[in-house]
Amino acid sequence: MTKLLLSLSAFLLSLGAMAATGDVTMTVSGMTTKMSDGTWSITINSNGRVSSLQRKGTEFLSSNGIYFDYTTSEGNKGLSPSKVTVIKNTAEHCEVLYSATSGNTIFEQGFIMRKGVPGLYSYVIATGTATSASEPIKEARVCARLSDNMLNGYVDWRMNGRIPSNSEMASAEKEENTIQDATYYLSDGSVYTKYNWANYIERDTLHGLRDNTYYGLYNIPVSYEWINGGCERQELTVHATSKSSITIQMLQGEHFGGQAMVLNEGEQKLYGPFLICTTYSKNPVTSARNQWAKEVAEWPYQWFENDLYPRERGTVRGHLNVTTGQRNDSVRIILAQEKGKDPLTMMHGYQFWTLTDANGDFELKHVRPGDYNLFAYAKAGEVTDMLEQDDITVSAGDNDLGTISWTPRKYSEMLWMIGQNDRRSSEFCLSDAPRQYGLWEQVPQTLTYTIGESKENTDWYYAQTKDGTWTVKFNVDERPAGRAYLTASIAGCASEKATVAVKLNGTVKATWKPGYKDASVYRSAVNSGRHYLYTVDFPCTDLKVGTNLITFQTSNTGGKNGILYDCIKLEAGNLVTSGVEAIRESVAGSSTPFKHIVNGRLVIEQAGHRYSLTGTILQ
Repeated sequence: MTKLLLSLSAFLLSLGAMAATGDVTMTVSGMTTKMSDGTWSITINSNGRVSSLQRKGTEFLSSNGIYFDYTTSEGNKGLSPSKVTVIKNTAEHCEVLYSATSGNTIFEQGFIMRKGVPGLYSYVIATGTATSASEPIKEARVCARLSDNMLNGYVDWRMNGRIPSNSEMASAEKEENTIQDATYYLSDGSVYTKYNWANYIERDTLHGLRDNTYYGLYNIPVSYEWINGGCERQELTVHATSKSSITIQMLQGEHFGGQAMVLNEGEQKLYGPFLICTTYSKNPVTSARNQWAKEVAEWPYQWFENDLYPRERGTVRGHLNVTTGQRNDSVRIILAQEKGKDPLTMMHGYQFWTLTDANGDFELKHVRPGDYNLFAYAKAGEVTDMLEQDDITVSAGDNDLGTISWTPRKYSEMLWMIGQNDRRSSEFCLSDAPRQYGLWEQVPQTLTYTIGESKENTDWYYAQTKDGTWTVKFNVDERPAGRAYLTASIAGCASEKATVAVKLNGTVKATWKPGYKDASVYRSAVNSGRHYLYTVDFPCTDLKVGTNLITFQTSNTGGKNGILYDCIKLEAGNLVTSGVEAIRESVAGSSTPFKHIVNGRLVIEQAGHRYSLTGTILQ
């Protein structure tokens, strides 16, 4: 009986975060708002900050509470509201809007309490003015500063555990212990940095902090359609400071290659709604996950009424045909509202993304009606180009784009390839390591990678972090005709000064300098920052019959910056437009070898046979 009662008690606690407790009520006095459902209570002060969030008298927040702020070249700025508007006040839904009425970019923040939902919804509206360009918005976020016992962080299965306490951080933040921004030596000699807790937008379903009992607070973004840069960007989640532990809902950021925001005059953008989920449960993370599933199932919210929020959405379907015969599965499809640039650098409008399936089909759900541009790039295989197809109009309901044909650059001979295109360094040594300050120290200054012998996951590293030379050694049995094409897909560049001199057999063929600091390497990124694509071509007569060396000599890396590699490939021959089968037919029975990638492996076809790189007959 005792075990049964304990089990029942644990079960009831696990439901605590979702339990409906009563009607919601709201009172507004001057510019102070109070909301309650009988169990949870919230106070919003006249400055737009949530100063108190309690469950039956137990406070979740530190003195700084929950607040919106943003960063420009002038420093951090708060909401500074001058008016408050009651949007709705019913037993099911209480909503209030705090508005600033001046500024180069004008911000408003809404707060919503709904019956039966644990926590507080929030959203932010940004409006551009004639002077917005004079003060670009670097970062914008909603921060929740928590009570001093909320020290157990959760981002996902990769990142979770205890963060330093306020007192530990007070010592760490002293000048003698400071390494770089938000990076410190702790008293035990280890290094703490908030960047170890950054996550990819596409992975961030929820993140937050809990104490050692039943209390937790988690950010649930539900849909990241509004964040600048979209799915490939990385953002901050939780971290420790001497003031408090903090969980952040980033709205706009420059971290890891994002672009500062400048809205046009009269342009408006809605961020959210997102849920700041409170839990009282034996397993707060499980309760938060359960709430996340409910929120996603309800998206787009039919209960949220705002002129900037279309409740009727579209589903966009299509089929991607890669005319060169290369893979059309695992291709990233993005709908975005800017043209002529990488989606990661976009900040206007909204983005939606998915991957093609095994047949090249794709579907994007819950797309806001409007005008979009479609972008596609490979997340596996050898294609390094990006497709852009402009002027796609999405309406509410079904939208069938039919077949979209794409002819990425491909040449008839693949001499070799290191890695595969996924815009990340995920095949290489140390790329699967946890985010950590100082990982770059494990990378050699020089190395030699021998095609056909070396292995990507042990002999080529996630980033070239030091000034030095990396060499690719390869053999040419028969010099190809025409020109050769060396392509490097760069996954990131941590310093605007970093330069790569590319040489073939000692002769400089190109100098690559991205010229932008995404801060990826020294801020603990191990896979990517901002993407770049470089190609250099040269006559095949420059290749030797026998051993050849291509070197990548870095300079100005600063020892902890450098270049993250996605993939590198060397091709030769004719430009391919009609697919692999057509090339096979043209070389059938010929002594000319046809080289291409099959399932990530270099395959040579000659005289009706297929060989692996080691010479094994495959067919």
